[in-house]
Amino acid sequence: YYEINQILFKALMGKHKVILGDMPEILLRQILGNSLSLEDCKDIFKFVLEQISKTKIPITMQTATIQYFSHIFMMPRDLYMTALLRNTMQASNACMAFIGMPHFRPMQNYW
Repeated sequence: YYEINQILFKALMGKHKVILGDMPEILLRQILGNSLSLEDCKDIFKFVLEQISKTKIPITMQTATIQYFSHIFMMPRDLYMTALLRNTMQASNACMAFIGMPHFRPMQNYW
């Protein structure tokens, strides 16, 4: 987390306000649990296992799931963070946000 440490150090030394935001994991699980049927979960599981068996490079189930189904599993988090940034911008006149590359394009579209 070198980059995060550098950003936090510079922000705190400059006496800037800092918000570290992410969607609570339990909320993400509740949203996903309410939006996916059991059959959908089974189909996703089977597809991901097939893709893992086809790849030559070892990959975790979580990484493969996010890689193939980011539109399902990352969308709630992107929407949550976009709303958090909008609320932050309403409360202050300036804001500097650092977000991960996988989240940049979806959040830009939601904005």
